[in-house]
Amino acid sequence: MNRCSLGLGGVMAWLWLFYLSGPFFTGIVDAWGERGVSFIRIFMGVHAIAFILWGNRSDCFSLRERRIVVWSGCAGMSLGTLLVLFIPPAGLGNYLAASMSVALASIGGAGVVLEWGRAMSGFEVRRMAISFSLACLYGTVIFFAAANIPQLYAPLAAVSLPLLSAFLLAGFGQPEAVMPPMMSRQFPFPGRLVALILLVYLAGGAMYKIILSSAQTLLPDAYWLSSALYCLGYLIAGAGLYRVPGLDLGLLYRCSLALLTAGFMLFAPLGASLKGIALVLWQFGFAFFDYYTWLLFLYLGTRCALPGYAIGWGMCLITGAIFCGELLAAYLTLALPRVSSEADLISTGTALLLILTYFTVRGEKETFAGWHSRQMAAAPLAPGAETAAVLAADSLVESQPEADNGFLAQLPLTAREKEVAALLLRGRNNPYIRETLNISDNTLKSHIRNIYQKLAIRSRQDLLSLHETYNSKK
Repeated sequence: MNRCSLGLGGVMAWLWLFYLSGPFFTGIVDAWGERGVSFIRIFMGVHAIAFILWGNRSDCFSLRERRIVVWSGCAGMSLGTLLVLFIPPAGLGNYLAASMSVALASIGGAGVVLEWGRAMSGFEVRRMAISFSLACLYGTVIFFAAANIPQLYAPLAAVSLPLLSAFLLAGFGQPEAVMPPMMSRQFPFPGRLVALILLVYLAGGAMYKIILSSAQTLLPDAYWLSSALYCLGYLIAGAGLYRVPGLDLGLLYRCSLALLTAGFMLFAPLGASLKGIALVLWQFGFAFFDYYTWLLFLYLGTRCALPGYAIGWGMCLITGAIFCGELLAAYLTLALPRVSSEADLISTGTALLLILTYFTVRGEKETFAGWHSRQMAAAPLAPGAETAAVLAADSLVESQPEADNGFLAQLPLTAREKEVAALLLRGRNNPYIRETLNISDNTLKSHIRNIYQKLAIRSRQDLLSLHETYNSKK
């Protein structure tokens, strides 16, 4: 778990330092001036597209091919960032070269983040929750340590952090791709979840504009304080889910909306010396929401026959929403002067938008257990979903369609092997089957090996073919 958390934390620190308004990114912007600001938009836009591209292919890769993706992604992250640091900040040609370098780093980073997501998809829920919280903690510690070194040593961080992550990930036990690439692909998330993510990160763009407009009225060390508060929010969320696995996950986004709304509503009436309170509320709110979305997409990846595809689309939604929020911040910066009255107006308008969002997306209790019996493509696994049912493993075979029941009944398998075969026919991956049937990885592999031997087949695709042949003869 520590290996996984440290590796993902290294990627987080790299993102924060160089491309999400960290000190090294500030140095790049200072060197390039107005053109440098566009680098973050290029990075986020390409990042969103790259997640979809990597996700579409990830489920077809062998373990060897996925390790190649990790190391090539690491090379792209390091090389692209080094080029941005060393290209002279003058002339249109150099700017285009630097933009392409940012895009290279973005594509490489997306591949590495996606593979970390796939690696964590093999965890059970509590381990996944605490691993993700620890990753944020490690990333914050690395970020604080690297941020205090001179800009001269930025190239060292640009190379060492991707190498650390790739080294840890390349040796990490990752689940093999198990599904055929021709499986139909549908957009895996409901419209309500997309709307929620977009609206919250648009609020993030408004917050960014307010911070720019009110830099003198917020706390002097607001940047460092906000990073520490963000990490603390992750740790609180992870501890809650670890200690209470049946915790209503909807509490995270509902609590997030409440904190963000309170921060935006209080910003205007608070005096100059107290506006830092709004910053505290914002950071806790965005920490809870980021945790909710990232963990949600990783978990849904374990419930999907194509985990890389689901995780890729989820990361694309997050990154694309941040990109839209950044564009909103840029528009507000151009359209409105940097005066406190305008910041107060933006904060009040954003608070009203978040209140509307809360009443639009509120739903029933959401827990991890309630998602087990849902099909990925059709389930409304987001705000508004009714997820009260808990999976009963001993009724899996009976819940199959009649054609599947007949097929399973005539197979020379034990009752437990038929349960495993039923889940294989549904396209479920190994982590899902292990957690559903509450068996170990070795036990599951033994059941699958016995199924293959008794049916004289060599792969899951062969099992699907037997099922299709049985249906065609009926």
